[in-house]
Amino acid sequence: MLKQIFVGLFVALLGGVLIYFSQAVTDLFWRIEWFEHNIGSTRNWYVISWFLIVVGGFLIMFGVFPIGQPITEQTPTLGS
Repeated sequence: MLKQIFVGLFVALLGGVLIYFSQAVTDLFWRIEWFEHNIGSTRNWYVISWFLIVVGGFLIMFGVFPIGQPITEQTPTLGS
C-alpha cells in the first residue's frame, strides 16, 4: 500500500515536472509536423500526454491501477 502511494506520487510529480518544462522539452527534441497541423502545436500534444500521465499517477496512488498483484489464492496441492 505504501509502495503504491509513493510510486503514484512519483509518477504524478514526474508528469507535472514535464508539463512545467514542456516548452524546453519541445525545443530540445523536435516539432512534429502532424501535430503542428492538426492540434495546433507539438507542445499541446506533449502537455495533453503528460497530463494523462499525471492522472495515471493519481489512479495508481489511490489504488485504481494496482502496481503489484497480491497473492490471495493458494495453489492447490495433491494429497492432503
